Amino acid sequence: MKIQKQRKTASVLKSTNSFEILRSLYIAGSKTRTELSKELHISLPTVLRTIEPYLNDLIFIYGKNRSKAGRRPERLTFNYFSKKIAGIQVDKSFFTLSVSALDRKPIIKEKKVFNCTNPKKLSEAIHDRLLTYSKENFFSPTELEILTIAVAGTVNEKMGVALDFPLKWKGIFEKNFFEEKFHQDFPNCTVIFENDANALAIGELADRGYNKENLVSVYLSNGVGVGIVINGRLYSGTHGKAGEMGDFLSIFDEKNDMDFENFFNKCERQRKIRILQRLLNNLSLLFDPDEVVLAWNSDKNKDFEKFQEIPLYEQQNWRISEHGDFSVVNGALSISAMSFLRKVVYGHVRENYIVELV
Repeated sequence: MKIQKQRKTASVLKSTNSFEILRSLYIAGSKTRTELSKELHISLPTVLRTIEPYLNDLIFIYGKNRSKAGRRPERLTFNYFSKKIAGIQVDKSFFTLSVSALDRKPIIKEKKVFNCTNPKKLSEAIHDRLLTYSKENFFSPTELEILTIAVAGTVNEKMGVALDFPLKWKGIFEKNFFEEKFHQDFPNCTVIFENDANALAIGELADRGYNKENLVSVYLSNGVGVGIVINGRLYSGTHGKAGEMGDFLSIFDEKNDMDFENFFNKCERQRKIRILQRLLNNLSLLFDPDEVVLAWNSDKNKDFEKFQEIPLYEQQNWRISEHGDFSVVNGALSISAMSFLRKVVYGHVRENYIVELV
């Protein structure tokens, strides 16, 4: 029994080292073996053994650093172009699709008006678009490894996805969203679901180099969603409902049972802006994050185009996402990229795709 436990522990440690090395190289782009050893507190021989299975595929050795004495150390470079990943945002009246290499720089970006309330028709439309692009040689079907779908609604691993407004899906999971034909056409593709505001937060964190920071994102479309990152880790709550700001009830008016989402959507433009100011300010006070990031569906919320010109009380640690209508898709691609590393190391995709649990 003791020997089995030691073998299991050694196997887990090897996988952890592999993931952390790939993750560090992915974020930095290039490092020496010595730099990885010091950063991750892994012995140099362990680094050498760990990277061996990935050489000439995910890792290449390019050039040498200048050294004051002795031979120049070789640099390990991550190969971002070995595989393809995809990200999709699904809202009530549209979906946005993007495909990229592992560097998250889109080779395809498309926003398509579509009634997404019927999951079967939506899955067929997504399948068709991806198949069309692959036939046009944008990517090979076997290259596509991870597809992350960011939805407007709650994502719960046990109960399915998007259980509430605006999609009102029921019993939809990663395994049954697409028909078998999709998996035949894209045999290596793993499908992941995530909430759109959570994806937005992860994409902004990825843009900052996956630092262990506190970050809050606010996404406006048919509803109002908040994504929360604490110490570099996404916080989604026990049931996947953390940040569902739209369901908040007024705490100052006991006679008014209208939730925040309905109240906000019924307000006229100037009042919406004042309320949004207060929301961002209160989120800053509640979470004290490094930054609050705001994004919205431009078709639904054109009123906010000049929002950045308005001062935000005393709390100034906020900004508008630079990705515009593709802010959520940027996050979906970020999830796909980190999930790909997990898939390579562990053979499957697990929860907590931002930071490895030790």
